[in-house]
Amino acid sequence: MAEKQYGQFTKEEYEPMVGLSALDVFLARVYRFVILIPTAVAATSAVAYTLTKIAGFYQEVSWGALLIFDLTNLCYFMLALHFYRAGLQGDSLEKQSKLKLHKIAVGIGIIIQFNFTIYLIPYGQWWAFAPFFIFFTVFFFDIRLTCSVTVAVLISTVLSWVISPDIMWEPEGPNYVPFYIIRISYLIFSAFLLLSLTYLGSKYLIDELEKYANYDTLTHLLNRRTMDSLLKKVIKQSQKEKSTFCIIMVDIDDFKHVNDTYGHDFGDEVLKYVAHSILTGVKKTDYVFRWGGEEICIMLKAPKEQAQSAAERIRKDIADDRLKYKKEEAVGVTVTMGVSEYHDGLTIKDMMEDADAKLYYGKRHGKNQVVVELPSILRV
Repeated sequence: MAEKQYGQFTKEEYEPMVGLSALDVFLARVYRFVILIPTAVAATSAVAYTLTKIAGFYQEVSWGALLIFDLTNLCYFMLALHFYRAGLQGDSLEKQSKLKLHKIAVGIGIIIQFNFTIYLIPYGQWWAFAPFFIFFTVFFFDIRLTCSVTVAVLISTVLSWVISPDIMWEPEGPNYVPFYIIRISYLIFSAFLLLSLTYLGSKYLIDELEKYANYDTLTHLLNRRTMDSLLKKVIKQSQKEKSTFCIIMVDIDDFKHVNDTYGHDFGDEVLKYVAHSILTGVKKTDYVFRWGGEEICIMLKAPKEQAQSAAERIRKDIADDRLKYKKEEAVGVTVTMGVSEYHDGLTIKDMMEDADAKLYYGKRHGKNQVVVELPSILRV
């Protein structure tokens, strides 16, 4: 059972990734790399510059500037160690927050490193390493991060050229014009290439991973893996805005009978039909999950009365239609629903148990109905 649940991952590998987006899962798999490589480059360069200065070179670089640079790299190194140890601990929201903070830290570290290098190290061709610094952000496939770092690096390059023209200086002669055209074109096209790589990786690689990781392939509903983190966000939002929402548990009536009578292929069609009916019956701001088997969970950003009305409308739409079996027999489908409303103090587990109890009360008392309240004798 464990192998089936975790797929190619062990339990120890799988559990820290629950609730993360596909991009965050990707980062989790290469987490040590994306943290340690930029940090190692920064630390190595700081040590190299300091040792070179002690050896008597780079006299143009003041000890004060070098000390400030070493301190910023030390802070960056300590911060990276913190993320290395704590970045995959806590719940999904904490994990995502730490990953975001680390991306910001990497961006700031890259900009500091590049500015120190291009302004203070007396070597006129440091501008050519601009794409190298930008490249460290590509691993995150975050177009906003790469754009921000690219703009900062290019602005730094232009300013350094204005402040110290000898950085890209070329004496008058036959190579004067092509020199600048080639170098400016190099910077522009390199930046464009790295931004394109980041954008395409995010759009076509990560977006596809998101669909694979977060959506059920049969019904195209959000899967159970994403449910916990999304509901936690909704609860936090409700607490902040003093609002409410409802969870509706949906179960297809007599689904085993459908599978036994008409086969599993037709059962899949029933599932897709019910999923489609629910999706078209809720707002875009609501969430619909495949909870498991023939059960579907709906999160409606509405109070109980509106949730009951929406659930009744969806139930009626499903019951009023018929599915064709082999284009001949018309098969009726019905669903039973249990509705739970959020209020302060409730947890996701509490709401799921409440909705589940109402659902199964409806299943035992006639099916094809929406249950909002249990009889007082059954309330805990």
